[in-house]
Amino acid sequence: MKLDTDSNEFIFSKYLPKGKGYIFFEQDNSKQSKYCIEIENIQLLSQILEETFGMEYFVTNDKYDYLISVNWYVIELVGPQEFLKGFNSLCKL
Repeated sequence: MKLDTDSNEFIFSKYLPKGKGYIFFEQDNSKQSKYCIEIENIQLLSQILEETFGMEYFVTNDKYDYLISVNWYVIELVGPQEFLKGFNSLCKL
């Protein structure tokens, strides 16, 4: 599923299932970067990042049930159909 970044970047996480999640950024192999940020309630991610823009990042939960990729143009979501249904109201692409 694809969502428009401009319209949804700072609201999409409200539609995620409540629970622990992780955000990680582009992993530059030359620097051996292997860092992520754990968020106790992943639904708060959009609120945490609302003062930022232009970042590329990835989001998943602690069970790796889904993967979300956010870049300047599009938010791409992959996961079970039941998970994706929760985002239908945001889908305009």
